[in-house]
Amino acid sequence: MSNTPTVTLDELELAQIARLLRRLVQRGDTAYGNVGFNMADVQPPGSEYLTRDTCLQINIYPTTTTSTVKVSYKIMLPDGKINLAQETLAVTTAGALNQTIRNLTEGFLLSLAVTITNASTVHRGDTFVQVGLSFGSTSASPMYRLLCSGFVTTTVALAWPEGNLSDSLTGPGLLQSVTVATPGADTDWSYTFPAGFRYWVHSIAALFTTSSTVATRDAAAVFKDASANILWKLAGSVGQTASLAEYYLWGEAGTLAQDIIKNQVITMPGEFFAYPGYTVGSATTGMQAADQWSAIQLGYETWPEV
Repeated sequence: MSNTPTVTLDELELAQIARLLRRLVQRGDTAYGNVGFNMADVQPPGSEYLTRDTCLQINIYPTTTTSTVKVSYKIMLPDGKINLAQETLAVTTAGALNQTIRNLTEGFLLSLAVTITNASTVHRGDTFVQVGLSFGSTSASPMYRLLCSGFVTTTVALAWPEGNLSDSLTGPGLLQSVTVATPGADTDWSYTFPAGFRYWVHSIAALFTTSSTVATRDAAAVFKDASANILWKLAGSVGQTASLAEYYLWGEAGTLAQDIIKNQVITMPGEFFAYPGYTVGSATTGMQAADQWSAIQLGYETWPEV
C-alpha cells in the first residue's frame, strides 16, 4: 500500500501552473529560442484609448479648392478585431476652415495617415491639416489630443504615431502668381490682400503706357497697412514721358535703374510681409487722360493663418 498523499488542485491553482509553464517556455528554457512573448495579460498595442464619446476632428485650411484629403485609420475593437476606416474629404472653401467631425467606436487607435488623393499636383503651402480627438461632435468641441498637423502634398503625408506636429507658418509657403484687375484709363491700380493668410511679397510687375499728351509722369508702388498707413513707397529712377510703354519691375534684388529697353527696375524691401487688409498699388503723379496701367502681376508666398 502506497503512503504517497493525494493532492487535489482547484481550477485557480491549475491556471496558475499553466501560466507558469507558459512563462518558462517564453523565457527560452526550451529549444524554441531565447526570446519569448506573453501569451496572456497582453498590454494594448496602442496608447490612445477611444471611448464611445470620442470623435475624430479633421481641420483643413486650404489656399485653393483643388485638394482632396483622405484620412485612413485603424482601431482595435474590445474583442480584438481590427477595424479599418477612411474619410475622403473634398475641400470646398479656400482661405477658411473646412472641418469634419466623425464619431469613433470604442477601442484603441493603432495608426492614422493623411494623404492627398486628387490627380492634380498639390504643392507645399496649399493644404494645412490638423487631426485630433475631441469629446463632442460639434465645431465648438475643443480637441483634447492633437494627433498630427502640417502641410500635406501630393508626395508628403502626415501620420500618427510616427508623424510630427508643426504649425502653418513654419517652412516654405505656397508660391503664387496673381493677376491684378486692369483699372480704367488714367487710374491707378490697387490690390487688397485677402483674409486668412500671411503674405511674403517677392515681386511686382506692371506695364504703364502713356498717351501722346506731353508731360512727365512719375510712377511708384505704395504699400499700406489695413489702416491705410504708408509702409513704403518706391518710384522708378526716371520719369516717363509721352507715347511710351514701359514695364515697372519691383523685386527683392537688383539695382535701381532703367535698362536698355526702358524697363524700370526697382529694389523693394526684402522679406516684406503683408497681412489681410493690407494693400499695394500704384501712385502716379502727372498722369494724363488715356494713360493706362495694364499687365499687372504680383508674385508672393502664402501661409494660412491658423
